[in-house]
Formats: sequence, C-alpha cells, structure tokens
Amino acid sequence: MSLGLMLPALGAIECFAQTGAWFYCPLTSLGEQHALTYGLPMVQVAGLIRRLAPVDLLTAWNLASLLVLYVAGLGSQGFLRAIGVNVWLAVAGSILFLALPIVFAKSGYPLMLWGFALLPAVLWAQLVAWRLHNHVFAFALLAVVFSLALFQEPYSLVMALTFGGWLAIAQLLTAARASWPSKVLRVLVWLAAALLAVFLYRQYIPGGADYAVMPMDYFRGQGIDLLAFLSRNPALYALGPLWGVGALEPALFYTDGEMTAHSYLGLGLAMGLLGFVILVRPWRNTLHMVLLVSVVAAFLMALGPSLKIASVAEDRVADAPVTFDTYRMPAEAAVVGLPHAFVYEIAPFSNMRSVSRWYLLVAIGLVAMLMLFFQELTGRGRPGNAVAITLLLWVAAEYFPDFSHRLALSEGFSNAFRQLDSAAIEELSTLVSPGERVVFVAGDRYGNEFFSTYLCARAGCRTFNVSGDKPRRLAVASWPEALRERLTQSASAAQRAQLLNEVDFDVLVVPHFHMRWDSYTWPPADERRAELRAVAESYHALEGFEVVSGNWFTTVRTMSAERHSDKQQPWQAK
Repeated sequence: MSLGLMLPALGAIECFAQTGAWFYCPLTSLGEQHALTYGLPMVQVAGLIRRLAPVDLLTAWNLASLLVLYVAGLGSQGFLRAIGVNVWLAVAGSILFLALPIVFAKSGYPLMLWGFALLPAVLWAQLVAWRLHNHVFAFALLAVVFSLALFQEPYSLVMALTFGGWLAIAQLLTAARASWPSKVLRVLVWLAAALLAVFLYRQYIPGGADYAVMPMDYFRGQGIDLLAFLSRNPALYALGPLWGVGALEPALFYTDGEMTAHSYLGLGLAMGLLGFVILVRPWRNTLHMVLLVSVVAAFLMALGPSLKIASVAEDRVADAPVTFDTYRMPAEAAVVGLPHAFVYEIAPFSNMRSVSRWYLLVAIGLVAMLMLFFQELTGRGRPGNAVAITLLLWVAAEYFPDFSHRLALSEGFSNAFRQLDSAAIEELSTLVSPGERVVFVAGDRYGNEFFSTYLCARAGCRTFNVSGDKPRRLAVASWPEALRERLTQSASAAQRAQLLNEVDFDVLVVPHFHMRWDSYTWPPADERRAELRAVAESYHALEGFEVVSGNWFTTVRTMSAERHSDKQQPWQAK
C-alpha cells in the first residue's frame, strides 16, 4: 500500500471537513465544481467524523473504514443467508470473501475497495426487494441502495445489476400466470430504481459517465489470462508458495498489474464450484441457477474478448514503463477470440475498461457456492462431515491472508504520510496563505495528478488543478483559454509565469516532485527532486516576478501581488 490514490481520497475528506461541503470540494477545480467520480458516500462519512470528532485525518479514515467494513460484513452474511446458507457458514463465507485479494488487495484503490466490499450488500438488497409485497417499499429500498452503490463505485453496481438482471429474468420465467402482472411490475420497479440512480449521478457530475470507448485491443489486454487463476502471489498469503505458479510479472502480460495480482482462483473455490454442481444441483432451485448463470457470465466478461493462456508479450521486459500501448493486445497474440466480444462495445459495459474486475462477481458467487457445498456435506452424516472439515481446513490454509505483510505495508504508508505532512505540507502552508488561488505547474504539462487536492485541502489554498483523470478532463474544459493552452501543452517558464498577469489567480506553485509518480514512493528520489528543482530554478531568472524557493516548492508571484491571508472565505466563517 502506498500513498498513491489515498491522497485524492484523503484530500477530498479534508476538503469536506474544513469547508463544511457535502457534495463538491470548493478548494479545487476552480471554474467547475469538483465532483467525485466515485467514493462520495465514504468521503462524506469520513468528513463528518473529522468534522465532529477531535481526531486526525487518518483516524477519521480508519473509523469510517471500520463502519463500512461492518456494513460489508452484514451485507455478505445477508446475501449468503438469502440464498440458503445457514448462519454459521454465512459468517465464515463473509470472512472468506473479504479476505480474497480481489477485495482486500484493492487497498491501493481505497475508495474502490469499499465499493467492492459492499457488492454483496447490493445483491442482498435486490433479493430482499423481490420478497417485499409492497412495490413502493421495494422501489425505495432499491433506489437508495443503487444510488449509494453508484456514487461509491460504478463498477460494482454494474456487476450487481447484472446479477439483478438474471434474477429478474428468472422471476418472470418461473412466475405462475396469476402472479405474472405483479412480477412484471416488480421488474419495472427494479428498472426505475436503477434509472433513478443513473439520473442522479449524471446530475451530480454531468459528463462523468461519458467515457471514450477503448479499442478492442485494450479490452483484450485487460482480460484475465487463465494462468493468472493459478498464480498465487506468496506476498498476499500467510502460507507462502504452495506450488510452482507464483506471482506473475505484470509487464509481460499486457496489463498494469491488476489482472496478474488479484485473480487467483485456487483449489478451494474450484472444488466448491464442482461440489455445488454435483451435490447441490442448482437446477432444482431458481436462486441457485441465477447464481450459477451470473458467475459464468461474469467469468466470461473477466476474460475479455479473447482467450489467453500464458499469452505474454515477447518484446517486453520486466522493468519497462507502463504506457497506453502496454494495455493493448493484438488479436493474434491471444489463443482465440470469444463470441461475446461485441458486449464490450455496448454501454455500460464499454465504460468498464478494467474487465478483469468482473472477477469480483465471480468471487462472491464462488464463495456462495462453496458455502452451499459445505452445507450439503454436513447433512450427509460422518463421511460428509469429514470431507467438509478437511475442505474447510484447506480453504483456511489456502486463502488466509498475510496480516504481517499488510501491517508492514500499512506502517510504511503511515510513515510516508507523516513525512509528507511534516515536510511538504508544512512548507506549503508557509509559502501560500489560506484562501489564495494557486496553479500547480509540475513537469512538462498538466497530467493526472494525485497530490493537488490533498495539498490545497491541507494548506487551505484554492487551485485550478484537481486530482484524478476524469475530474481533470472536466476541470480543464472550463479553464480560461490561456491557462488551458500553457498547462496542458509544453510551455516555457516565462510563458507560464505570464499567466499571473492574464488569469485571476495569486501564485504559481512549482513542486520539486512529480505530482503523480512520487505519490507511490514518498519521499521522492533525490535524482527526481534535483531534476524538477532545476526546472523551478528557471523562474528565478525572470524579471518582474517574486520567486521564492523552499525544499519542496517554488512559488512565483507578480511583484505587485499581495498575500491574501486576511481574506475570510465563506467556509471559514464561524
């Protein structure tokens, strides 16, 4: 775990806490409201805790995380109970699901992590809604749950609706003639709740769901290679290597690492699937058939448009930098094309670029099948109990996570965070005043930054910059033309400093670190700092500007500029 994407999350929490905002951060993306493309509910909860309790930022995050984890555990148990698992196995299954790498290893994607953990709760809500007699209550339940799920993490909602779609089809196919009108109405209620959630999301962030459809080569590269289902990364589990296929080298597999790191299937879940089909016989139960069909469909979606079996890029090297072409895989590099490839060109599936994440729905489905298999075994006397106990011990050994490794990563994260706060944040707070409007200029051009929201939230300044690729695109569209031209394209120090005379802001801030890549390994390497500090030094040669350099930042102001520390912003009013 690194600072990485934790910085935009923590920055949004701090912004909400300091400004009293609930939906938009007023400190960043000046000219366009800074909406959060995902994670809003989690940020609201953590921001409220930070606002009400005398705790620091990380403690507020951890308290909110514990609350969400509790809801995720209840949701997992509720879903498993709703499909027929007894209470004890439901508890065991919920623990297993939350311990799988596809869930807990997403801590590097902090706000996505909680959306993934809450997926079973959204599945459970749909099962409960089908059992309610009152259509209004069912609509209210689904509308609230779908909206929260979409604002937290859109990927997991699409997966949940995929399960819900198969459930709706099954309900219609098995409905008696007398109950047909009621079933049709309930399907319409389900659709209306989903459409309302999408409408609210689009109102909150216009254009936030409008993604450019990636080429098929991109989806092909993001699909899971069958070898990854056997790849057990020893760093993630308490018991190290159990067999020869260990961690895969991400750079060799047409991916940025998600597919190779979090897709381990293992023998336990595979045996659960086999036992579910042979002993439980899902065709005897509508819910079990819905579960099986959902898992098969999600598995196919996770593979991508082509079948890959150890399909590596022969011209790649392990330490090659990740570029857009890293993700693209030509059709001839795969084993064979798959018949469902056209689905990736249809919304909303075309927006789900990281198709390997479909494995999340596969994972909760396989856990449910394993628990149903356990339950069937325990009802078959001593032989069944013996097999169940043996399999249970194997599953515990195979999937038990390496907590010491996770704690070490967390300690490293905490140290990096506190170093950032005690060095860079303290310095920025002395170089800029609360309420000042700043523009961060990092490197050759403005890219996907992870630092900017956090920096201004902690220092109290306001900025045109914003963290994240989607918010960045929306923000840049509303910038003054001069600012857009000179930050998104290469420009000289003189051209960028001249923006202070053309655009309404107070100070140009030039960090001595990369605003994205150095978030992963803080403090930054001395070579990088020296390189970017040399860029900052070029501003000292300009006439008519006041240039001040510290260890981490260089600030540029016009000679006539006044510090605005005496300005009280609306959110600072008591």
